[in-house]
Amino acid sequence: MPRTNDADVKRIEKLQKAINKAREVTAPENSLGQWIGYFLDRATHLVLEQALQLKIHAKLQPLDLQPKEGGPLVRLLDDFGDQKQIDHAVFKNKEPRVIIESKWLKDKRHLNDKAAWIRQLEDIVNENAVNKALLVLAGPWEGYRDRMEKRNFGVIIIEVDHVYKTLKSNGIKISIDSTREAYVDPERTLNQLLDVIEARIAAGDRDPVGSIGMSILDHHRSEIERELAIALAGL
Repeated sequence: MPRTNDADVKRIEKLQKAINKAREVTAPENSLGQWIGYFLDRATHLVLEQALQLKIHAKLQPLDLQPKEGGPLVRLLDDFGDQKQIDHAVFKNKEPRVIIESKWLKDKRHLNDKAAWIRQLEDIVNENAVNKALLVLAGPWEGYRDRMEKRNFGVIIIEVDHVYKTLKSNGIKISIDSTREAYVDPERTLNQLLDVIEARIAAGDRDPVGSIGMSILDHHRSEIERELAIALAGL
């Protein structure tokens, strides 16, 4: 087993604090959705990081993926001059060239809210002269694909059923009440999810959130890498 370094220790300490906090939340349904989003976000970062390392080793122009683990968040100005947080960004010469957003949505009830987010993202791309935006989206996003691609966004969509099937294979069983589009017994399910993460920590997994997330993105990894290559073309 690889030796544990300081970054691993800090990651696990931070994760354990988040787990302890999640055990006491009053709205477990919200926390459950957030943890699924964490899986997606962490895995997206890992796929981007590994793809960029290959390009740097191939002696292309040095590119910098931010935020670094434990480092400051990425914030870019919109057309009103307000700073907006971006999930991931590839910088060249300290300028953002590609921005990447990863979003989890379990049902269609909040899609209209996300439409406003899409327009805002377009403003940020234009305001910062970003080469391209990539969207790694898990959930019922297909109806919005056209409007996103018309804005020249690279779009990767992971179906809800695939997310739940993969989580189940990791020991996390998600049940949905179809009449309410709500999690069944979210408190029990959240604690089951947290138990799985803690069991992975105990077994020596230095990045359990990333490990579970990578299993979700496994079949879409080449698609993300391809879209990133297109976005980086000409940089």
